[in-house]
Amino acid sequence: MASGEEGATPKNPQSAKKPTGKKRVSKPRLSTKTKTSQPPWFLRGWLVFSLSLVAILTMVGIFHFLSPDKSKKTPPPGDSRVAPAPKTPTRPKITPEDRDTESDPASLVERADQVVLRALFDLGLSKDDITSREEQLNKHRERRYISYRLTVRSTKRFTNARILDIFNLQAAAHDQGEMTFFITGDKDKTLSVIIKGVLTHQITFKPAAALHTVTPPAPVTIPQVTRHTQATPSPIPSPSMPGHPTPTSRQVWAPTVTPPPTPLPQVTPTRLPREPEMTGELSPKQPKVVIIIDDMGYHYELDKKLLALDPALTFSILPFSPHGKQVANEARRLGREIMLHMPMEPASYPRTDPGPGALLTTMSSEELLKRLGLALDDVPFVVGVNNHMGSAFTTNAAKLEPILTEIKKRNLYFVDSQTSDKSVAFALSRRLGVRTARRAVFLDNRQNHEAIVASLHQLIHLAETGGEALAICHPHQETYLALKEQLPLLKAKVVLERASHLVR
Repeated sequence: MASGEEGATPKNPQSAKKPTGKKRVSKPRLSTKTKTSQPPWFLRGWLVFSLSLVAILTMVGIFHFLSPDKSKKTPPPGDSRVAPAPKTPTRPKITPEDRDTESDPASLVERADQVVLRALFDLGLSKDDITSREEQLNKHRERRYISYRLTVRSTKRFTNARILDIFNLQAAAHDQGEMTFFITGDKDKTLSVIIKGVLTHQITFKPAAALHTVTPPAPVTIPQVTRHTQATPSPIPSPSMPGHPTPTSRQVWAPTVTPPPTPLPQVTPTRLPREPEMTGELSPKQPKVVIIIDDMGYHYELDKKLLALDPALTFSILPFSPHGKQVANEARRLGREIMLHMPMEPASYPRTDPGPGALLTTMSSEELLKRLGLALDDVPFVVGVNNHMGSAFTTNAAKLEPILTEIKKRNLYFVDSQTSDKSVAFALSRRLGVRTARRAVFLDNRQNHEAIVASLHQLIHLAETGGEALAICHPHQETYLALKEQLPLLKAKVVLERASHLVR
């Protein structure tokens, strides 16, 4: 009966509860407890999403850190003061290798000291002729340094041309082609020595005869000696004077016959020791500056604005440029001075392209002269030439010589842009008899308003200390605005000249 009860359908409610109780303690109840211990599905999804996002951001950060920073190469649009950017990709640019590099002013003074001492010895002077050597504290681009002021006294007389020739020869002999010399002063000549805008020496030449001009000369005491010595009576008698007896050989008539007025001009002896050639080539009251604007011919609208700034500015046009002939014709119409901005091989060639028609050190003399002729034909009305880039070409005297000789034949002048410390263009031009000058300041190496204004003040200082200075700038918008603002102030302190007025 028990087996029958188990197999039959239970009718007793108590017997029905037993299997129900067994199910409650069975595995389904345990599985129910396990499900309630896990987090909900939306929390699990959020956790997976957060971990994925963190992983992605980490990978992006690592990739950005390892990749080169290209944001610095492109300044914000419309902001020309943040970083200089080329306006057109076809325009040849001067790389930092082709521009003037920074140097320690103290080392420049040491280099100039050797040249100065050797040049003074070549002038026939000794250490005894250097009567004083004073130290002066100067400042160049926020760097302090010591320069020297020398005073030289000698009975020898030197012309300005001889002093400049001797010092230029010594600068070339010591491979210091970047040195510039200026002479100021009338009675006492003062030679200023400048390297890359750093004033290293000032040498004042004073005549030694000036030390003895204070004492009266012998003609002042001559009348007293004749009255007491009773020397010769021949010039004393005056037989034509009526009423006076003819004096004998022992009579002294000097007290009654006063000396004639002819010796009076000899009583002013202080003017006699002055040298007739002690006239300076530059007036110390009127320092001169030249500003050459290079790279003309690629931006016609900006070029026209620069042409209209001042008639004393000089403009150098790149050959085979898109608007070179238009700029030359406009400059000719306004009466401006025009130069050829001749492209030459830079030290970074071929990585840096100097532009079409450039002069290269691998070319023969015939090819170089042909290219120079084509460039001169492309830019009309030029009166001078200066180099575009050329930090490699201007250090090669063998390649430069035929170019400078041709420039001299065409009655042109040459300005050394000094894109290299080792340039021999200026010294070689002087040796070949080419009218020449060289740059002292780049005005717009840094393309912001404050830097350009500071460079203009440096140009004025160099002109005031050295008598003259030459600067080069480029057709940028910031340069145009700075020149437009500062040229009236500059012309109030110095004389703005064309380049042809400064070369010699």
